[in-house]
Amino acid sequence: MADTETTPISGTVTLNSADNIRILLLQLPRLSLRLIILIIIVFGLVGAAAIAFDSRLSFTEAPFEAMSFAFRQLWPFAIGSFFFVLFLMLITSMFKWNRFPEQNKIVTYTATELGMTTTDAAGASIHVPWSMVRKSRRTSSYILMETKPGAFRFAPFSAFSADDGERLWQLVRTHTPAK
Repeated sequence: MADTETTPISGTVTLNSADNIRILLLQLPRLSLRLIILIIIVFGLVGAAAIAFDSRLSFTEAPFEAMSFAFRQLWPFAIGSFFFVLFLMLITSMFKWNRFPEQNKIVTYTATELGMTTTDAAGASIHVPWSMVRKSRRTSSYILMETKPGAFRFAPFSAFSADDGERLWQLVRTHTPAK
């Protein structure tokens, strides 16, 4: 009989739109931070250009007043842009999910001592060795893994029995840095 530690942990689930939205929301803090930095840079440059063409204000004579003026003029557009882009991300994600073939939504997860393999019903698969996982974390519904290149991989607990879900988390935790 095989040892339980070397027995692959396997589970299958049909992913739904709620999984799609949850994964997007779990990635939202990282995406939001990048978006905020981008908006600050863009609107900072727009503000600087606007001040350069405004003869009443000069960076060289009153830099703080000039930037304060630009901030007062542009902050509603920056905040509006932030929420508009988040809304577009959500709508785009839902639209792409609805166009996704049903065969690709039926996913089998297999974890071994070497890594995790994700295979869909259409035959596409990806193997992520544990050495490529930068950090892992557990939520009530998922095990999330961030790879070293920055991609997210996840395994829903609904794909596994309760015992296998716990065994999977122990396996992930022993091979990856947990958060």
